[in-house]
Amino acid sequence: HVDDLGSAILAAALAAHLPHRVYNLADAEPTQARSYADEVAAALGVPRPPTVPSNDSSPAARELLGGDRRVRNRRLVEELGVVLAYPSWRDGLRQELERRARRERIRLRLRALKRLPLATNARSAVHRINQIARDVEIARHISGCHPSP
Repeated sequence: HVDDLGSAILAAALAAHLPHRVYNLADAEPTQARSYADEVAAALGVPRPPTVPSNDSSPAARELLGGDRRVRNRRLVEELGVVLAYPSWRDGLRQELERRARRERIRLRLRALKRLPLATNARSAVHRINQIARDVEIARHISGCHPSP
């Protein structure tokens, strides 16, 4: 997850001494590509991706999908003291899906606000402007866009 990557980079940059030159950033829950793809599809409510027989795949695809690429983050955690915000890929997936759902709700609300007729009195106009300003601020926060001071 990007937040965990940022924490790891910051921890390495601030360390007085790095005992090793390379640190792996990975969660603590190994999984296989098939399991990952199936769970992402289930979370999105879409059908599972098809399974392609290995003899129908290219040698590079067989190597990529069939190889054992387990990575340990022990040194990152023990030596640099990094605490992962998303210790499992499932946690990161859940957070990303929630973020996307919030953005979609805001987008739909802004679209609905644009279709409303103009206010007939000052109180309604002020209320509507305040609603739009809050929605824009939430959208900026979610997207990471913050106005310059």
